[in-house]
Amino acid sequence: MKAVQIKQFGVEHLAIADLPVPKPAKGEVLVRMKAAALQYLDLIVINGAVMPDLKLPHIPVSEGAGIVEETGEGVSKWKPGDRVMIHFVQEWIAGDPHPSTNAIRTGLQAQGTLTEYICISAEALVRSPINLTDEEASTLPVSGLTAWTNLVTLAGIRAGQTVLTQGTGGVSLAALQFAKAAGAKVIATTGSDDKREKLKQLGADEVINYKTNKNWSEEQVFGKLVIRFN
Repeated sequence: MKAVQIKQFGVEHLAIADLPVPKPAKGEVLVRMKAAALQYLDLIVINGAVMPDLKLPHIPVSEGAGIVEETGEGVSKWKPGDRVMIHFVQEWIAGDPHPSTNAIRTGLQAQGTLTEYICISAEALVRSPINLTDEEASTLPVSGLTAWTNLVTLAGIRAGQTVLTQGTGGVSLAALQFAKAAGAKVIATTGSDDKREKLKQLGADEVINYKTNKNWSEEQVFGKLVIRFN
């Protein structure tokens, strides 16, 4: 199989390697990767800014989706052909997250998704939504879940509220779409006029260019609403 490896820190040192297809051990599943989503976390891992003691060579990237190819002994939840997403925090099974659940994270302590095949615990897979493509589903395990946790679980977003998203990273774009689905208004910021129309297409009610408008935090939108940061 082909896999991208960090053999030395730095994007310029990424290399494509030929590796044997792994065999799933007891309790594991072999997944044929169909899509991997890139985010800023992956960049800083590749550049050695996170986990500088990372054992190399290492397969990076934390998000991905694929199809179950084979199951190991004792696995009954999954079968070949199932569409799945790779869970980022592999030992977070239920309940509130705890520092101990971060012991094994995809693309960090565990090998990542930038590979044709990955062996992973059966408990570290989530079924892909039937209405999403593999590419779309691959963005949910980190970026999507982060946005959902903050907007829905922590903030309890409700229709009629206003959400400010900053930039056009994966979390911000997911937050924009979740907020619109919840019936909220969204103010999005960007430093690029080229991205303004894309944000509008995704549902942003107002878009502010923070480069051309240096005092954007004082801009008034939606009538009486004024955004200010101390």
